[in-house]
Amino acid sequence: MSVKFLVVGLFLLIYTAQAQAQPNDSVLQDQWESALEQLKSGNYRQAEIQFTQLINSGYANKEVYVKRGIAYYNLKDYQKADSDFNAAIKSRVSTAELFEYRGYTKYKLDDYQRAVVELEKAVAMGANSSETFASLGNAKFITENYRDAIVNYDKAIASGKTDAVLFNNRGKAKCYLEDFEGAILDFDKALSLKPGNVSASENRANARYQVQDWQGSIDDYESLLRRGRADVEFYQKVGTAKYVLKDYKGAIEALENVVQKSIKDKEVFKVLGLSYAHQGNCAEASRSLSAAVSMGIQDKDVYVQLGMCQLNNKEYGNSIESLDQAIAAGIRSKEVFLYRGKAEFMQMDYDNALRDLEKAVSLGSNDAEADKYIRDIKFMKNDSGNAQIKSGVAVAAGTSDVVLSDSRSKLKIESPDMVSTIADYDKAIALGADDEMIYYNRGMAYLKQEDYPMAIADFQIVIDKKPGYAMAYESRGQAYFGLKKYDEAIRDFVEVEKLTQGRDTEIYRLLGNTYYAMEKFALAGGYYDKLIAAGVKDSDVLLKRGLVHLEEKHYQAALRDFDNAEMAGEKNVSLFFGRSRVYIEQGDTKLAIVELNKAIDLDPRNVDAHFNRGLVKETLEDFEGAMLDYNKVIQFSPDDAEAYYNRATCKSRLDDYGAGLSDMDEAIRVDPKNASFYKQRGNFYYRLDNKDKACFDWRRAVEFGDAKARFQIDQYCR
Repeated sequence: MSVKFLVVGLFLLIYTAQAQAQPNDSVLQDQWESALEQLKSGNYRQAEIQFTQLINSGYANKEVYVKRGIAYYNLKDYQKADSDFNAAIKSRVSTAELFEYRGYTKYKLDDYQRAVVELEKAVAMGANSSETFASLGNAKFITENYRDAIVNYDKAIASGKTDAVLFNNRGKAKCYLEDFEGAILDFDKALSLKPGNVSASENRANARYQVQDWQGSIDDYESLLRRGRADVEFYQKVGTAKYVLKDYKGAIEALENVVQKSIKDKEVFKVLGLSYAHQGNCAEASRSLSAAVSMGIQDKDVYVQLGMCQLNNKEYGNSIESLDQAIAAGIRSKEVFLYRGKAEFMQMDYDNALRDLEKAVSLGSNDAEADKYIRDIKFMKNDSGNAQIKSGVAVAAGTSDVVLSDSRSKLKIESPDMVSTIADYDKAIALGADDEMIYYNRGMAYLKQEDYPMAIADFQIVIDKKPGYAMAYESRGQAYFGLKKYDEAIRDFVEVEKLTQGRDTEIYRLLGNTYYAMEKFALAGGYYDKLIAAGVKDSDVLLKRGLVHLEEKHYQAALRDFDNAEMAGEKNVSLFFGRSRVYIEQGDTKLAIVELNKAIDLDPRNVDAHFNRGLVKETLEDFEGAMLDYNKVIQFSPDDAEAYYNRATCKSRLDDYGAGLSDMDEAIRVDPKNASFYKQRGNFYYRLDNKDKACFDWRRAVEFGDAKARFQIDQYCR
């Protein structure tokens, strides 16, 4: 009996141990309920432990992965959360909650595109919490889909979410869509919910600045500055806003903070200089405005104020130059002529001074000093005129039409043998000839020989000997143009314009051509307009004004000038090429090809025409035709990387990725740091199932600046 009892006892011991090792369904269900309660109560670490025990025990309900993933998400362990959500999907779990939290997790892992996909699935399955809509709005925002972002922010707010961050984010999305008024209302709401919110304050300041609520933007920016922010942009915008409100002292205080940080910004110096000018501080105004001009600012008010201050500072030559620029930019006020006239008087340029001062009087100026200058000039002109008549040199004086036309007729150099011509002038000078005309003629010979530095040297001698000789300035300007020293050329051509007082209309062509070469199209167009208004309507000026209109995107005006140029006899590549660009901009690809055909008929080796015709053919999906044009570009310009790239694109559109690869190799050979080339070649390798090389090229694309190529790496290279 005792033996049997021991055996039965041993059996019970083994059975009990097994029962403890494998909990029954009831025990697991209790543990499941307990874990859910821990999760609901926010005890995420305890919940995670219990869900893990359930998983290790083989719990049948695979939503356990979802729940543990939620616990991990709240513990900020996003990688583990993502792994659990992936496991749930593999186990065929498909719930709104899964996709909702998977979307949240993808967002935290910076995979915003995937976050959008997951959250949209959750919404489609019935998820409608304010948090879901807010998160989807944020993901849409980051992926730059601002309209959809706003739609989801609206839903989040309608669902009862009213926190400052949500309204601030919706306001930012509206700013990107340039709905600044709507954005300001959102920023107001954000600040009412969380007074002093720095992000909302900054965003509202920027929006107010955009709608020109100058005082409102000043209030917001200065509030941020008082709280310790020291952004240069804030000071700059405060300064600009105060300038507009005519608080010049406040503008100066704000903008000096920018300058003291060694920021070199032409707009800062412009507004600072104008503020000093309005305050009457010409020394500081001149310093700041000169800096703005040297940095490339082109502004009528700057030229006027700078010229006036330079006159006040007794910088007469600089004052004249600044006021010249103001007049060239379209300023026709009595003040600008008055101050330029005074500067010219102080420079003893009495003819131009008289002209400008009388112009100022005719416009209503009532300046006693100007009246005195006018009387003095007229007295001196009468006196000097009598002296010139007595000495018999009246014809040679000044820059009259007689002298100008006579000089031009005498100074044409007909001989094609410039070397011997120059040698003859050298001999004459060596024998003692010192007349300015010899230097001028030798300079013209150098100019025709395209020896621009020597030409400039001779024209300088002429100008030193005869400062008012317009033709020397014009010829020197042409030499500077040949050297691409356009600023110097402009100065000389403007001097000719002043000296001839508009009688030499061809100077307008030279000024227009120079400004066009400098890509200052508005100024170029102004001079072409002057030339045409003076009655010169040849095909050349009509074509060039058409090209100016084209660059300024005035397409109908460009077409009119191109048509008129053609009727006037112009038939060259620039005309047809320019007209094709107009048609391309207007979306008329058929007419664009007609014009490019004409350009290529005139110049079959013109790579720009072939390249652009190839682009147009691509838009028409005539990829084989486009390839023929890119073939020509590469034939005539073997190192044109864009042509290889475009030809490769055409080949890919024809599903010939292998041939496209060889073109991409050539494009990268020519331009080995172009990110888009590596990205394209990587795409081709991927289509050819060469994943290793594809990933290598995508990584190179990221290395050279194409951050978007990281998407392919994340998607296909892990």
